[in-house]
Amino acid sequence: VDDGAAWREGHGVALDEMVVAPWSRPVVAINMAGRYELDLVIRIRNELQVKTTWGASNIAFGLPNRHGMNAAFLSMAAGAGMTSAIMNPLHAEEMTGIMGANVMNGNDPECRRWIQKFREPAVPGVGGREGRPTARRVRRVRQGRYE
Repeated sequence: VDDGAAWREGHGVALDEMVVAPWSRPVVAINMAGRYELDLVIRIRNELQVKTTWGASNIAFGLPNRHGMNAAFLSMAAGAGMTSAIMNPLHAEEMTGIMGANVMNGNDPECRRWIQKFREPAVPGVGGREGRPTARRVRRVRQGRYE
């Protein structure tokens, strides 16, 4: 990885505008490809100090349960510093990996999005708050934000 400062200055591109999208190699062809990709994300983050994105499904090309492998890679890549991914948000397994990475990396304060997505609904008639408004809802109603 080269120092991109001179190139950026010569082309008038600010650091926060740059996103690097490295080419992924499938782990089925190169066993250590996943480790190489993670090391590359770390180097790009530390040396170039730019954002990264990835074609998430490339790493698991040709493997069974590709979405499970993608979920594992995405969560590890997020931990290494990857800032975005080119992926299908309709694949639940991969989204679970991303949401878990957000929790582990401190990007989901108090695990609120995780809890909202995965908390089991309350069983009616078994304690809890069913039928009673929360303090937050009462506050919003008073502020005119709910009817």
